[in-house]
Amino acid sequence: MNRLLMPRSTALWLLKNTALSLKQISGFCSISVLDLDAMKKGFSDTSLQESDPVERGQLLQEEIDLCEQDSDRSLLLNIVVDVQNKIGKIPYGLKKYLPKCVVWMHQNREELTNKNIAKFFGMKEKEVRETIENITKHSDSTNPVLMGICSQEYMDSFIKNAIEQNENDVKKGKKKSSV
Repeated sequence: MNRLLMPRSTALWLLKNTALSLKQISGFCSISVLDLDAMKKGFSDTSLQESDPVERGQLLQEEIDLCEQDSDRSLLLNIVVDVQNKIGKIPYGLKKYLPKCVVWMHQNREELTNKNIAKFFGMKEKEVRETIENITKHSDSTNPVLMGICSQEYMDSFIKNAIEQNENDVKKGKKKSSV
């Protein structure tokens, strides 16, 4: 859901800490200009605490600065996209493409081990090895992002973490052998 958290508290913070117009704050917080005027004059709820939208990541300081300079510009909510930590349940219709995706990962992401690929798809390492041996002959492979099995952001973050983990394992292995 892309909504502003605590709009009244956010409006109070924007009123006290920025030079934005009431119209801009009203549009951003979905509060009427009359309510904002009452808040500004102190006729509003006294127990209301200010809430900093910049600290919460819902508004960028650059956006506030731009809107302070241009009174016709409206504030835009900063939407943060969360990267999933794993692939969800793969639909039955896409499971038939899974071996092709495994081969694609093996061919195009050489920095990944079979163990990493198995972890990515939720398979066993033995299954990955067998799949690679059987399908590599036909060189038929498919990108899992294009098939809709995972997002590009998830794949990139997984590969980055896998590379770091592989480097750490190599360092640990060297330390063990040198002792």
